[in-house]
Amino acid sequence: MDKKLQRFILGILKDSGGESKKTLIFTKTSRGYFKENEQSPKTNNVTQHQLNLLEIEGKLIRNGQSPDTPYILTSLGDREFDSCLKKIWRFIFHGKHNLYVLLPLLVGVFTFSWYEIRPSIIMHTCSWVKETLAAVPADPGITKEQAASNLEAYKNRTLDDTSKFQTFEEFLNSQPRASTPAKSEQFVSKPASKAQYDFCLHDKGLK
Repeated sequence: MDKKLQRFILGILKDSGGESKKTLIFTKTSRGYFKENEQSPKTNNVTQHQLNLLEIEGKLIRNGQSPDTPYILTSLGDREFDSCLKKIWRFIFHGKHNLYVLLPLLVGVFTFSWYEIRPSIIMHTCSWVKETLAAVPADPGITKEQAASNLEAYKNRTLDDTSKFQTFEEFLNSQPRASTPAKSEQFVSKPASKAQYDFCLHDKGLK
């Protein structure tokens, strides 16, 4: 059974308004399917055989054996050109016993997903925790001249100097350093501890 040739023949009938004479079908299959310039008895016999099979399957009908009697495309034959979604819908809800086969399959898929795939995803997710790194303001840095001035100010401070704490802070910053840009808040992942991992599993219903 040549499904490709059968579909080609059904396409001829569909393009011809749902019916076509045998002579026209032979001509179009010879040129369009077999790529021959003229009809040959061999290809005509092959086409006739497929026409007979399509008629047995109920995809086309022919009322009479005269060469002028056209083949007529049936609703069953027209379904060959339905979309995949429509074919699946018909297979599930109109095919005999198909729904009874599909329901256990869906239950099996759901069970496998719930007891195998879902726990694996949860365990992988619980293996990591997210940590927030606070934003860091920009540091203008300290030049050598600023560092020397800070150190001199600290050395010359007095006990009555109300700004001594500020001066001490300047002393701590007396070493030259390069400027650094500001850093925004960041979120990083790190391995979870056992306590965090167990809590996560319990929270998601695995323990």
